[in-house]
Amino acid sequence: MTTNPDPPTSEKPEPKRRSWRERLHARLPTESKLHGTFVHRVFGDRIFHPDLWRFTRNGVAIGLAAGMFATLIPIFGLHVFLAVVAAFVFRGNIPCAVLVCFTVGNPFALVGFMFYEWQLGRWLFNHFGPPPLPPEAIAPYAAAAHGFKRAMREVMPLMIGGMIAALLGAIVTYFATHALWGLFTKTPALPPNDSTPPESTP
Repeated sequence: MTTNPDPPTSEKPEPKRRSWRERLHARLPTESKLHGTFVHRVFGDRIFHPDLWRFTRNGVAIGLAAGMFATLIPIFGLHVFLAVVAAFVFRGNIPCAVLVCFTVGNPFALVGFMFYEWQLGRWLFNHFGPPPLPPEAIAPYAAAAHGFKRAMREVMPLMIGGMIAALLGAIVTYFATHALWGLFTKTPALPPNDSTPPESTP
């Protein structure tokens, strides 16, 4: 007696879960992904220059520094765009710049960065800020002066501290990348100078 085979089931196999590396790689920009986007319309075909996508020592260092600069600026929603702009202007690697925004610039780290940037800006304002105006000079503009004073007390320290932290972070990232690249690849920071003319023989 023969048994009939089980009928095929219509259940679809569960999709394979992607690793964090695959998810990160899917979010990184590529030349094909940028075609027709807002960035392509702003910068034109110059955004596809080979120097912006080549993984060289200086290109990677500039790209990581551009991403760190954009990440530490306290402006939500524009970090990736600022990183691409900075990498484009200074001829850095665009994928490396965006990579920093997606790794270092995660929401949990940004909260800590902004707290310390605000503390730095407030310390600078307390020690090097302009002297307060006398009350009689601002009496006719009391309401506007109150709002301006509140903005100066809360917003401006964050922006000033963020700009200083972004510049310092970019400089440290640039030179640290060069140093680590040379440490692991055993290559000098600059190519040897072979432009010296050969000695003439009598």
